[in-house]
This record gives sequence, C-alpha cells and structure tokens, in this order.
Amino acid sequence: MELFAPDFWHWWIFAVVMIILEILAPTFFALWLGVAAFITGLAVYFRD
Repeated sequence: MELFAPDFWHWWIFAVVMIILEILAPTFFALWLGVAAFITGLAVYFRD
C-alpha cells in the first residue's frame, strides 16, 4: 500500500489558495507559504 504523495498540481493549487488568502487578509505569512508551495511544485514537476 502506497502512502499519498502529492503531485505538482497539488502544490500549485495550495499555492493559489495561499495567494488568494494573502489578498483577502494581508499578513505576508500566506504569501511566503504560497511562494514556497509553488517552488516545491516546480521541483516535483522537474524531478523526473
């Protein structure tokens, strides 16, 4: 049985959600989570 491993698009969806949260409640915390999620998505996308 394989554990759940998020694909690149999971990370990109999380990034978009964090950026939208940042727009609605400007705290800079969600912005950096969104940027980190996008970069993680890029790393997963180009991993192979």
